[in-house]
This record gives sequence, C-alpha cells and structure tokens, in this order.
Amino acid sequence: MVFVSILLLLLFGWYIYMSFVDWFIHKHILHNDQSPIMFLRHHHRFHHLYFDKVIDNYDYGITFDNIEASVIALFSGLPILFLGVVFGLKLPYMVCILLIHVIGVFLGVGIHNQFHTTFHERTQSDIKNTFFVPIPQWLYTLLHTQHLGHHENPHANYCISWLGFDSLVGTQHIMKEDKKD
Repeated sequence: MVFVSILLLLLFGWYIYMSFVDWFIHKHILHNDQSPIMFLRHHHRFHHLYFDKVIDNYDYGITFDNIEASVIALFSGLPILFLGVVFGLKLPYMVCILLIHVIGVFLGVGIHNQFHTTFHERTQSDIKNTFFVPIPQWLYTLLHTQHLGHHENPHANYCISWLGFDSLVGTQHIMKEDKKD
C-alpha cells in the first residue's frame, strides 16, 4: 500500500511538472517576443493571426513534429536526470524512469497533435512527420474549452495538453460564455 501511494504521488508530481513544461513552452517560447527559439514564436504568431482570420491558411505550428517532440522529451528529461543523480538512483532505475518520461512526453505530444489538428479543422493527412494519439470525446471537450479560452485571451490558458498549471500560477482564463468555433 505504501508503494502504491508513493507511486501515485510521484505520478501526480510528474503530471504537474509536465503541465509546467506545457505552460512554459507556450508562455515563454511561443508567446514571448524575446523567445530563445524565435522561429517558433514567429510561426505561433501567424497561427493566432490565422485563427483570428487576419491571414489565410497557415498550417505550420498546428502540431509538434517528431524532432520537436524529441527535443521536448530531452530537455524536460534533464531535471529528472539531475534529481535521479542527486537522490543516488542506480542506472537501471534511471533508464526506466527516463524511458517512462519519454513515452509520457510522446503520448502528451500525440494528444496535443490530435486535439489541436481537430480543433483547427485540419486533416492528419496534411501534416507530415508527426503522430497522433486518439482521445475520448470528454477529453476533447475539456481541451477545447481550455484552448478556446486561450484564443479568446492569448495571455492566458497556456496549458494545451497537460492542464492544471495555469490554475496554480494564475493564468487560467475562464470563458465568459460557452462559445463555439
């Protein structure tokens, strides 16, 4: 019972960490005019202009491709690796934890890709070098409300797939009414 409790606590902590990663990427890279990865900022700005119908058809930035997902997994895995070293975890445990982390990141990115493609009315066949994880309708509805709130107020609702961190740091925007696309 203690093992299960610890495992659930670690899983919850990892989820909050991944929600932070989702929030950080969206807020500090995609919505920051001083972004350290300016080409992603540029494409994300056009993504919002397309959604606001200021420009026509702009597909780049709808999904994360396989290379971008790998980079997210690598960089978000570094603090986990650091904590493993600090706590003296043996190599087999570290490999297992990092493998689970990478699988979790790719599942999260696949959920993001599936949701974001559907939300912006794109077809998967139009998007290359990426993958999609099917999601149930209840999750789509939850993500849809969150993301619609982000497009209503681009300075809020930065969490797209890993919801929660917006509520912790005060960037959660509650929609005034249930708007439809």
